Amino acid sequence: MPAVTWVQLAAAEAMLNNTDEWHRENNIQNYRRRRDIAEEIMKVLDCQFDPNQVGMFLWGKIPEKYADVEDLTEKILHEARVFITPGFIFGTNGKRYIRISLCAKD
Repeated sequence: MPAVTWVQLAAAEAMLNNTDEWHRENNIQNYRRRRDIAEEIMKVLDCQFDPNQVGMFLWGKIPEKYADVEDLTEKILHEARVFITPGFIFGTNGKRYIRISLCAKD
């Protein structure tokens, strides 16, 4: 008999516990907590953001005190050792924006 893989175990868990309560506890609460953290980061950085955004990312407009988004993201990277995605990598409309992913583990 072949060894059970982690994918098979995850599939079995999902099948056995496919309830609204399980989903709420294991997904909704995790993403709500991550969203709260991302919003706090935006506030600390003095970024403007729409609290009604939906999705797996939170976008924020950087304050005018930074020449450009690279100044802010480089400062955070070197001082806090945290990478925040600069918006310009997604196109020219993102030149003054940062994006925080809610997908990373806490």
